Amino acid sequence: MNARETAITQIVKSRPFALLLIITTVVAAITAAATVLHPHTLVQPEMGIIALNGFANGATITVCLALNIIAVIMMSFLNGQYNLLRTTSWLFLAMMIVSQGGNPGMMTHATMGLAGCVALLICIWICFSTYQQPHQTKRVFLLFFIISCMGCCHYAYLAYLPVFFAGIAQMRAISMRSILAALVGIVVPVWLLWSFSIVDFSHLTPPHITITSMTMLKGNPVMSTTLTFTIIAGTMLTAANMVKVYGYNAITRAHNGLMLLVWLITAVLCIFDFSNLWATLPMLNCSTAFQSGLFFRIYTRQRAYLPVTIMIAAYAALYIWTILQPNISM
Repeated sequence: MNARETAITQIVKSRPFALLLIITTVVAAITAAATVLHPHTLVQPEMGIIALNGFANGATITVCLALNIIAVIMMSFLNGQYNLLRTTSWLFLAMMIVSQGGNPGMMTHATMGLAGCVALLICIWICFSTYQQPHQTKRVFLLFFIISCMGCCHYAYLAYLPVFFAGIAQMRAISMRSILAALVGIVVPVWLLWSFSIVDFSHLTPPHITITSMTMLKGNPVMSTTLTFTIIAGTMLTAANMVKVYGYNAITRAHNGLMLLVWLITAVLCIFDFSNLWATLPMLNCSTAFQSGLFFRIYTRQRAYLPVTIMIAAYAALYIWTILQPNISM
């Protein structure tokens, strides 16, 4: 790289640049939510065994912004404790917020998805903490207890059960006791709901799952374009990262292997159940942001700033497209 490109790279990976991106995106999302978006509840009671109610618009925006901040803090905590990206740059945190801001409704109204994102980050942290510690059955129990609770609120999150079983195996923490702890963690939330008569299981209805169709994609071009771009970008970044991560030490491979599995299952959920993107797209944005941060760290001296700046520009364009739509429905 020449001197100009080196200077650009230094700016992109700097904390002031990341902080500027975060603040700008949050302000833009709040402005869109307050002026042009037509809000409605993004909590779907039929998607879980627990009936959930939405918040008022102002409360929803406040709660969602708080969840975005908590998610960013959790991402920073994961990277700081486990050196996941081998960098202290905040770029990956900024990319999380920027990707959320590509569709401002995702940042300000996707309560279920953002809560699920925070819960999954906690699960990832718990899973990482069990590395080569099969005796940590309490942590395994808590991990699967959280996922089971999430599944009670939205059936899509049950898809993460096999992901974290594989994660426990990757962390070399698998044993008969840990398997039993996981199974107990899965059963306990359902048993508590039944024993306290919170849910009448005799009147449960199956979840309303709609397979993605061209009609649905054409009906929401901005969201479908956002999803398509995020998956393509995530696929390219992840593929490039895995080539290098394969040569790292065992614990780094285990950590990044779990992050890859989480990204893959989230992408599959987004693709095949487009109508429930509000529950899954925030986690896809989060895991893609991790991959963008790792990509920038690995390929810093190979013009890594180009893909990152392209992603930022693309999400800015998607934001503009969203607010210029004559009839915006979230």
